[in-house]
Amino acid sequence: MTTNASKTPFSMAGTEGTGEYMVPVATALGAVGFRCLSQSTFRVRVEPSTGNAAALADSFPADSWKQPGQNGQDRFSTMVHGGYEELRRVLDKAVTALTAGGQGIELNGDAPQWVRTAVEQSVRASLVAQVKSRKVPGANLASRWSLPSLVAKLA
Repeated sequence: MTTNASKTPFSMAGTEGTGEYMVPVATALGAVGFRCLSQSTFRVRVEPSTGNAAALADSFPADSWKQPGQNGQDRFSTMVHGGYEELRRVLDKAVTALTAGGQGIELNGDAPQWVRTAVEQSVRASLVAQVKSRKVPGANLASRWSLPSLVAKLA
């Protein structure tokens, strides 16, 4: 797990290539980004890494998420109404799906502080749950481990 301020894994083009999406985390499975449309409305986009769309489909159901292939776009996306609390809930769900397996996790050091905090909490909760479900030795103390330690235990 790394914290990276470079733009490479954190680039996500917006409407007409405007690049307006804030990408707080990228993993081996893909990346999640969001952009603000108004004070209480956001668009959240999950761009799966090549070949991972099918593996992520259960986490982003078609009744509430646009699916890869619709309109020729290779991504999941949804509108979030209800402000920052609802945005955090949707980001949490996306981060949990993208951190399954604990591989290739990169946190965007350039993300706003509240986003970094929320994403780090989501990553930590997801990894702790995975460590416990795999019954890794010492898993009962996993909530005290650092993020790099959690990732190492899942490798």
